[in-house]
Amino acid sequence: MIKNVFKISIFLLFILLVICCKSDRPPIKKETPKINAVVQPIKINRINFYFENSGSINGYLDGDNFQQTVYRVLKNSANDSLIPYFVNTKEYFEPNIIDKIAKKNIKTHGVGNSDHKFIFTNAIKNAKGNNLSIVISDGIYSMKDGNIALVEIDIEDAFKKALKYNELETVVLKMTSHFKGRYYSESCKKKGGTQIDQERPYYIILFGNKAVINKALNEIVIIKDLEGYKEQARFLITKDLKVNYSVLTKGEEKQ
Repeated sequence: MIKNVFKISIFLLFILLVICCKSDRPPIKKETPKINAVVQPIKINRINFYFENSGSINGYLDGDNFQQTVYRVLKNSANDSLIPYFVNTKEYFEPNIIDKIAKKNIKTHGVGNSDHKFIFTNAIKNAKGNNLSIVISDGIYSMKDGNIALVEIDIEDAFKKALKYNELETVVLKMTSHFKGRYYSESCKKKGGTQIDQERPYYIILFGNKAVINKALNEIVIIKDLEGYKEQARFLITKDLKVNYSVLTKGEEKQ
């Protein structure tokens, strides 16, 4: 009996010692390992640069705002992925486009007309994947046998087809610069244009997916650095778009 009591006492003492030891130890914190997500920077595979060189552009070439803006955009784009063109009714690859524009030497075939159906359809088509298309144009459509009423439908159709294969976004930047020269429009082209000396708008249009457009606006077409910038419009994809909002439940502002 005494032996059993002794054994039980030893056992209880052992339990107490274990409990005391455990209580004296600081609690062990279990830390969840941090996993840092690696975000791969987007790479623009190809920059298609389309400079409309129809006759109505010539008057901008003496404008400082125009020259500085175009030069800045081209310099920011200058790498192996830049594919520059003069465009009117066709496209003309021009590897020395920076010097050509600076020296006001932009003449190619077809400068008497500007086919925006061709220009925009081509730019949209080539903005697939991680490609970027940049178009610089005065936005004046002028085709000898063209029907201006149908151009809108043709360009709309080009967008619809492109969106089937690529989540394309568009940014339109309205710019302004001094214009001195002969101004051509659909209404006055038969009269040989009108001589003007004034500020006139022109446009920079970007085509690409959301990531490409964001990168372009941060690194290539940097709005705050563009001389003569006026305003912009961005046409984007609303799929999976997250919009920050709040719901007010008190006071007169309840919504």
